[in-house]
Amino acid sequence: MSSTPFCYIICSSDYNKFMKLNSSVYLKRVIKTSPVLSSALIGYMFCLKCIKNKSVHLHMDILPEYQRKGWGTKLIDELCIRLKSKGINTLSVCCVSRSSAGYKMYTKYGFKEIFSYGFNTVSLSLTI
Repeated sequence: MSSTPFCYIICSSDYNKFMKLNSSVYLKRVIKTSPVLSSALIGYMFCLKCIKNKSVHLHMDILPEYQRKGWGTKLIDELCIRLKSKGINTLSVCCVSRSSAGYKMYTKYGFKEIFSYGFNTVSLSLTI
């Protein structure tokens, strides 16, 4: 087992607070530090606003050498346990390419497409 972090998952259980912080705090910081990257955050926020159900949104990263070893499933399993204990029953992920390994992992887990942005990119949602 590695003692160096190789994966993480983050989510916000309060959609409105998350969107407000992104608009009022994070976007300003990103514009100051990296104007080029600010367009990615603006695009992400647009994607979140396109989703009709205001569910919990997650972001997960796993180093390539640890992918396809069950870590994504373990992270989502634990997240779902914690969200259920808070009375939250829907989990979503934005801006996923249908041709990505992430898409395959999410759909295998049971996530369903809820919104298409075009260009082979979708948002997925899971009822937990």
